[in-house]
Amino acid sequence: MGLKDVYGVEFKEFKSLDSSGPLVKGALKKGDVDVANLFTTDTDIQDNHWVVLSDPKNLIPGQHVVPLIADRKADSRVRKALARLGNVLTTAQLTELNRQVDKDKKDPSDVADAYAEQHGLTQ
Repeated sequence: MGLKDVYGVEFKEFKSLDSSGPLVKGALKKGDVDVANLFTTDTDIQDNHWVVLSDPKNLIPGQHVVPLIADRKADSRVRKALARLGNVLTTAQLTELNRQVDKDKKDPSDVADAYAEQHGLTQ
């Protein structure tokens, strides 16, 4: 199943590039491609004013954050925090966290700690 089958869209050609990586982003910036598959939380979408197409027929399934941790590190406090995280973390917030790490070059641990503190996940 693809764009043609689901939406009736057919392109002149298909270029296989990296998923949400520098090749596909470079091709979009240069106009070498008109459509690309990027992660919704990719900060380059906003920075480049690219348009996110809706997918009401769910051709491309959602990608959800799944917290994983080693059993030896997962005490009850950590388990509760991770359970609460799923109820508070939004796509917009995750995009902003990505921006702080990718664009502002902040340390990922510092960004995560600040978010956890701000949203009461450290208690």
